[in-house]
Amino acid sequence: MVIRVVRPNIALFGRSWLQIFKINWPHIKLIREVIDSDNAIASLVERYSAVFNNKIGKFKGQPAKLHVQSGAIPVHHKYRSDPFTIRHKVEAELDELEKQDIISPITHSEWTTSVVPVVKKNGSICLCGDFKVTLNPELVVDT
Repeated sequence: MVIRVVRPNIALFGRSWLQIFKINWPHIKLIREVIDSDNAIASLVERYSAVFNNKIGKFKGQPAKLHVQSGAIPVHHKYRSDPFTIRHKVEAELDELEKQDIISPITHSEWTTSVVPVVKKNGSICLCGDFKVTLNPELVVDT
């Protein structure tokens, strides 16, 4: 089995993008096809095992900051009740997200928005926040 990352003679970026990325072209010596794909893939998976595990990663850099327009009044959006048929799945997903340290319970917040449960094809739940009616209209957009 042969795996090609890019077909030959296909440009990934235009000249304007190549100037932005500032790639050191003389330093690039060889691009070749990987013939022994099973061993190559296994080697990559082993070498970068932290990337290929089933755990969610965490960003360890500077926390993101959202800037709201001056004079913005915090919005508290009314809670939307979940359909009874998926309520247990929503609770289970919230528990799982808390267990993975992705979310944490709070007692007070200046801004609140509704959680919108989206049922995936496999029947699991994806929890989304409906920020278009609360925070988004008040944000100062970075350009």
